[in-house]
Amino acid sequence: MRRFIAAIIIVPILLMGALAVAVGQPASSQTQAATGAPDDRDSYTRNAQEKIHDWQAKVDDFTAKTAAKGQHVATVAETGLQTAWSKTQTEAQRLQTVGATGWDSAKSSFEKASRDMSDAWDKVRPRDN
Repeated sequence: MRRFIAAIIIVPILLMGALAVAVGQPASSQTQAATGAPDDRDSYTRNAQEKIHDWQAKVDDFTAKTAAKGQHVATVAETGLQTAWSKTQTEAQRLQTVGATGWDSAKSSFEKASRDMSDAWDKVRPRDN
């Protein structure tokens, strides 16, 4: 169980570090030329990054509160939350690295992962106070 809690805390931090590195890298001029709308893509990617930061704060807070209460047994909903969080982070990172030909697919995958994350959150914390 300690490994599970450690994974809940460490994996998101590592993924956020990788995402931050990817965000700091400028898009290639070839990718920008191929998309035809680099501002739209950049804007969408920044918005996705903001969503990831919001979710990161919520997941970290939830994990800390759960650990503080001594709840060592993960529920199905909590496991689903972690799975959805991992998928959302992966898809957000993919937005940063995908080429012009894969942009629409990456965007769609991120949006689905975001909806799944929201649904998983609602199962764990029905009211976000």
